[in-house]
Amino acid sequence: FNIPIRLTKDAIDKDRLGKIFMIKCDVLWNRYQGYYDDSPWRGKLEEEGGALFTQASHFVDLLIWWCGDVVKAGGHAETQNHKIDTEDSGCAILNFSSGAIGSLVWTTCVYNQNYEGSITIIGEKGTIKIGGKYLNKIEYWDVEDYPLQEGIEYTDKPNSYGKYQGTSSNHDKVVGAIIADIKKERQETVDGFEGMKSIDAIEKIYSAIRNV
Repeated sequence: FNIPIRLTKDAIDKDRLGKIFMIKCDVLWNRYQGYYDDSPWRGKLEEEGGALFTQASHFVDLLIWWCGDVVKAGGHAETQNHKIDTEDSGCAILNFSSGAIGSLVWTTCVYNQNYEGSITIIGEKGTIKIGGKYLNKIEYWDVEDYPLQEGIEYTDKPNSYGKYQGTSSNHDKVVGAIIADIKKERQETVDGFEGMKSIDAIEKIYSAIRNV
């Protein structure tokens, strides 16, 4: 339901990018210490699992949607700026089933406010960068014989959680799609098997980082 994501997925589905060589994802956000202190589970390894689960999981969803399953992962992570059990900064190198390679950088240590949530795709026939703080704008589009249409209104707004903001506020559309699916009016929901792919990818990253 995110406009830049839909535009990019349409280009990929039409094979406008050709073979995807590389994908780069940055989740550079701010979470103040109170975000963790005010919750009995945030920042706790057993309850939360890590920032990839709570902050970056939807980005991992998209990487898999476009490049296939994560078949190999490596990386490094640290707790740099919060009193928590889990990491607050990390980087991963990923290999996808399509043959694409990727990088994922995530942090909740950005000063004062969220800085960027972005994905850059390097393909055989084009390059696309979806940027902004929450994947809410097309920052670069250079695709062979497939220019970005003019006059696009980027209406995605962030969710507001008081002292911080989060990803695009499209939950109403998700709920609507689930209801329509139950009523068998249309099928737009993501099933559990797709969700399991993202969990598997995150567990591969953490396994490589924690050497377990």
